[in-house]
Amino acid sequence: MRDASVLVLIALTFLGGSTCASAFELRSLEVTDEAGIYKVRYVARVNVPPVLARRYLLDIDHFDRLSDRVRESRVLARLPDGRLRIRLVFENCVLFLCKTTHRTATLEVVKDLAIVRTEPANSDFHYGHERWEARDESGTTVIDYRGDFVPKFWIPPIIDTWLIARYAKSEITKTGHRLEELARTPPALP
Repeated sequence: MRDASVLVLIALTFLGGSTCASAFELRSLEVTDEAGIYKVRYVARVNVPPVLARRYLLDIDHFDRLSDRVRESRVLARLPDGRLRIRLVFENCVLFLCKTTHRTATLEVVKDLAIVRTEPANSDFHYGHERWEARDESGTTVIDYRGDFVPKFWIPPIIDTWLIARYAKSEITKTGHRLEELARTPPALP
């Protein structure tokens, strides 16, 4: 089986760690392996106004506020067409297996939609395409996430999509709680 932990890594972009009570709700989660293309889909609701949720989710230079697994996150360049060239490094562990993955990608924001496209030459992925939308629902934010990934690294057969989904659920929930915690006690943002 291919590198399922890569898929988790990407889906975990919105993950973090917190144990405080919140109104976070993971409405759906699906992880599949379709001929070597790992697909992650989820819909979640956080008790954070959409403007603030988008602000934190797009604050690439401070992504570590959302996830303990972030080892590096920074904007490399602002492109003439408005897109950002970004660098993300994550440490992910499933069971006893850990993998640090590196991604260089472009980030494009169109209204409530963010699109991330991996640059294979500078990443641990042959292919990566993510899109997430943060939309308003009665003053809270619903995040609709879809990511497709083809890792360059091997994923052991012991790590199947069921285990990746279980791990992703835990991490997405932690990130949702972290996002709500940040909204309650916000650090200074640039």
